[in-house]
Amino acid sequence: MLGVGTSQDGSDIATAATFVPEPAVSYQIRPTSTYYLTFGGDIPAPGELIETSKVSDPLALDFATSVTSRIEVVHEADGSLKIQKN
Repeated sequence: MLGVGTSQDGSDIATAATFVPEPAVSYQIRPTSTYYLTFGGDIPAPGELIETSKVSDPLALDFATSVTSRIEVVHEADGSLKIQKN
């Protein structure tokens, strides 16, 4: 499941959207500012709020400071998420 969270002030994060990604399918998430990408553990049901205390090592995707509207993320073999540098 992929969840997209949002925050008004950068401290309290709430679920904006969730969906189950399918293999070999591309998705476009429209950039509005900063998104936090994470995975694992106790994933809530669609529409439920994400408990931020259960989110480990979120990767910040900051479209506000990015020079492009496209950020590619690599899910490494060790489970970590990294922004791909082109």
